[in-house]
Amino acid sequence: QLAKQALAKADAGAIRAELAVEGHVTMDLEGEKIDLDPSEIEVAVEASEGFAAAGGRAGVVVLHTALTDELKDEGLAREILSRVQAVRKDLGLPFVARIRLSIGGSERVERVARASAKLFETEALVGMLAVGVADFVGEVREASVDGESLVLTVAAM
Repeated sequence: QLAKQALAKADAGAIRAELAVEGHVTMDLEGEKIDLDPSEIEVAVEASEGFAAAGGRAGVVVLHTALTDELKDEGLAREILSRVQAVRKDLGLPFVARIRLSIGGSERVERVARASAKLFETEALVGMLAVGVADFVGEVREASVDGESLVLTVAAM
């Protein structure tokens, strides 16, 4: 019972550090010194809401896990790019072939497409990008991405 009370009052970070460095922790229980090793004591890392944490011998890593609108949009752009690359593959286009690409769909999809034009140009070798309704004939794919409607039109240049 004394050990439990002493541990409840102790600095978990200091105990964790001492266990990592020394391989044991020494506690004073009413004048009596006791040694506890990792098989007898466990210091767990619990992250607050919106964070993730993991600990090891070297230390603790804490990540902020909240997704901002900017991060969500970047993820959507990457998902659109993945779909474009899949269409390129399905069409059997050579790796170095430049394409015409039209990205249509929901307002968010079109906003993200405009903002990510450089990404599509460099990663998918897009020579001509249209946002909205395609003004050329090509392979059309419709999908739902993150709950957003997406219409891709792809053609070789």
